[in-house]
Amino acid sequence: MVASSVSSSSSNENLSPDKTARSLFEDSRGRPDSNEATQDTSVILYVPEIEEIRISPVVSRKGYLNILEQKTNGWKKRWVAVRRPYVFIFRDEKDPVERALVNLATAQVEYSEDQQAMVRVPFSFSVVTKHGGYLMQTAGAREVHEWLYAINPLLAGQIRSKTSRRQPPASPALGPSSTQCLPQ
Repeated sequence: MVASSVSSSSSNENLSPDKTARSLFEDSRGRPDSNEATQDTSVILYVPEIEEIRISPVVSRKGYLNILEQKTNGWKKRWVAVRRPYVFIFRDEKDPVERALVNLATAQVEYSEDQQAMVRVPFSFSVVTKHGGYLMQTAGAREVHEWLYAINPLLAGQIRSKTSRRQPPASPALGPSSTQCLPQ
């Protein structure tokens, strides 16, 4: 488009030193030149849409997790901090640069015993975004629920209620008052 504008302007008028690249650019965008007042003055404006997302100053949870690396297909120990609505992933606790960032507002957190059996990784859950996913492993079952609660409290509550429904009720402890002696 710039080339056609340059060729048409050079055929109509001679290029002079006062004809700068800026004025050629403005001519090609449809802005009136000082010599041409009859040119179309419609200008397309692009207005950016900006959405401000405030990161909570409160760290919901932080600590080390094992994360499956997609490139190497190996596990790496990473420092993870949850500050809603984001999960920040660092190399270690003292790393000043975030190595990965997950927006929890657009990510999906997945946890199930079937998934753990399928991938053969105990105490794991996944966080899936439109650009990729993270398989994360904790040290134990209790830690899984603590991380899930920090990342997605509603999901953690659902999982807690499902697991409590499946477990049989604990039998009451037999104390001295509940024992009966049989007659002999």
